[in-house]
Parts: sequence; structure tokens; C-alpha cells
Amino acid sequence: MTRRYFGTDGIRGRVGIAPMTVDFAVRLASAAARVLAPNGGSVLIGKDTRLSGYLFESALEAGFVAAGVDVYLTGPLPTPGVAFMAHRFDCNFGVVISASHNLFEDNGIKFFDAAGGGDPIMFQHLFWFFGHPEVYILLLPVWGFIPQILETFSRKPMYGYKAQVYSLWAIGALAVVVWAHHFFTAGMP
Repeated sequence: MTRRYFGTDGIRGRVGIAPMTVDFAVRLASAAARVLAPNGGSVLIGKDTRLSGYLFESALEAGFVAAGVDVYLTGPLPTPGVAFMAHRFDCNFGVVISASHNLFEDNGIKFFDAAGGGDPIMFQHLFWFFGHPEVYILLLPVWGFIPQILETFSRKPMYGYKAQVYSLWAIGALAVVVWAHHFFTAGMP
């Protein structure tokens, strides 16, 4: 029977139970450094906010440094952020310590090539286009319900309906302008 550590997206499991142990993380980092940066280089390590992330961050750092690889630690940062920063800092590869949607007691280690795993700028634009306007979109129901509630309980007709509709359109346009601003500052690949 052969041991298989890598699933569809890195290594995941219960913390403290093989393969998610400190000893394995140190050996994994050393092996990954020999394969992904045989002549030295650099790696960027990011993680989510699980407490065990700090444990594995230190273990991976020890393994990489022992193998002659420079280590950049970002602290808690989403995977697209690690991809962006690894590309921006010209690292050989990136590592994310996260188990995504798994239980809090679990954790995982994912490796990716900073140069060949997609375009990190694309993730940044996707965030600004889809993520940032949602801040405004989340407020739309509130702006719609509050006047109706006030009108019902105060027994007075709603005033400023046209202004409300125009302001909602203006917020939608502003969201696109904010995205375009960030698109301009980040540049095109």
C-alpha cells in the first residue's frame, strides 16, 4: 500500500494526526524546497485565521530555511492575496495554510507556482469588480425597506422617491468607477 498525502488541493487533515503534524510539515517544506527551488530562492507563506496555522507556519518556515530558501510571511491572507504577493515579490512559489471550508480542527497545506498558476492581477480585478460593489449592494434592501417601514408606521406618504431611485443608480455607477480606478492603479498584465 502506498501512502498518498496530496488530495485534489494539497494536504488536509485533522491537526496532530498524520499527515498534519509538525514533523511532517518540516519534512514537507524541506522536500518542496529541493524540488521547487533547488538553487535557493524564496517562498511566500500565507494562512487563514485558524490557531494551528501559526504552528504550521513556523514548521514550514524552519523546513524552508534549513533547505536554503528565503521565507516571506504574510500572516492571515486569502489565497488570491498570496498568489498576488508571491508574484509581486518574484517568489519561486507560494504556500497557503488553510483548510477552506473544513472544520476548525482541520488544516491544510497548499503549494502553487507563483509564475504558472494563473494571473494574480485577475483575482484583484475580480475582487474590485464583484467584491467591492457588494458593499453597496448589501445596503440596497435596507434603503428600500426603511422608507416603507417608516411610511407604514408613521402613516405618512413617502417623500423623495425619485431622489432615492436616482441615488441607487448613482451608487451603481460609483461602484463601477471605483472598480475602474483600481483597475487603472493595478495596471493590465
